[in-house]
Amino acid sequence: MIFTVFGLFKAIYLRLNQYGKLNVGDKAIAFTLFSYDGHKVNLSDFYGKKVFLIFISSKCPHCEPELAALQYLNSKYSKDSLVFLAIQTGKMERTDTSPFPILMDKGKVHNKYGVTEYPATFFINEKGKVVYIFKGDISLDKNRTLIGKFLCNDFQ
Repeated sequence: MIFTVFGLFKAIYLRLNQYGKLNVGDKAIAFTLFSYDGHKVNLSDFYGKKVFLIFISSKCPHCEPELAALQYLNSKYSKDSLVFLAIQTGKMERTDTSPFPILMDKGKVHNKYGVTEYPATFFINEKGKVVYIFKGDISLDKNRTLIGKFLCNDFQ
């Protein structure tokens, strides 16, 4: 009996203290953040469009090169109604020369999405549903392949 009660409390504790973890098929969690240039950006602004959302950190050695690759991909795919967004935690020394918004987060949105490693990429469809998640750095060719599948609605 004691073990059953303990197990129940443990399950409730874990559920209440879980910041969040999005899975494929879940509705993307809404957020409002500011970009480096001071513009307010809501995820809901892009409802009806496909969103490539990447979480980056100033402590991630792979994130800066990943952003450079995404700038190239943005130039190739933004005409296909694909929106690129980056959410950054920590301070990166940079000027905002990115063609897509880089949003500043103090970790709150990262926690809600369950991001624990960087970079972390979420593909969000036109209805706001997460259709693919990838954690870690991605080669340019793999990104092209994934984006092609995303644009063709190949993620189930």
